[in-house]
Amino acid sequence: MSEKILVFDVGTTGARTIIFDINGKEISRAYEEYPLAKQPAGIFEQDPAMWWNAVKNTCNEAVKKVNVDDIIGVSAAFFRATITLIDENNEVLHEGSYLIMRTQRDGNGHPLYTAFAAPGSGEDEAVWQIKKWVNNPNFGPDSSGFADGNPDFDNVWDDRADYDYS
Repeated sequence: MSEKILVFDVGTTGARTIIFDINGKEISRAYEEYPLAKQPAGIFEQDPAMWWNAVKNTCNEAVKKVNVDDIIGVSAAFFRATITLIDENNEVLHEGSYLIMRTQRDGNGHPLYTAFAAPGSGEDEAVWQIKKWVNNPNFGPDSSGFADGNPDFDNVWDDRADYDYS
C-alpha cells in the first residue's frame, strides 16, 4: 500500500482537491472555479451548494489517479468560518441555512471581536451573536465572553464595543 493524504482547499474563487503521498509529494490535483456575484459593500455571500458541488467534483476527478484504498487521511481548509446545515442526504437544507462571520482584529492580527449572523444581515441589525477576545501573552487569543453574557443572535455588530462581556 502507498499511503496518501487527500486535501480539500475551498477558497473564495474556487475549490481544489489535492492528493499527496506520505512524504508530501503531490500525486494528483483538480480545481473548479465558481462565479463571484457582485454584492453591496461589506457583504460577501455564496451558495454553499456551489462549494459542496465543487468539492465533490474535484474529489471525483483527483481520485481517478490513485487507489482510494491508499488514502489514509483527509484534511480541509476553508476561506473563513462558515457553517452550512445539511440533511441526511448531504443536501443543503435551504439557501440561507448557513451563517456568515465578521471579525475585527487588532494591529497584530489577533481577533478582538467575532460574530455570526444569517446571510444578508446588516451590521446595524440586532441579529448578531458577538464574542469578545483578549490576547493572552502566553497562549494567544482567549474568549472573554459573549455580548451581554449570552450567545443569542440579538446583538448589533456596530455596537459591539458597548456591550458587557463579563
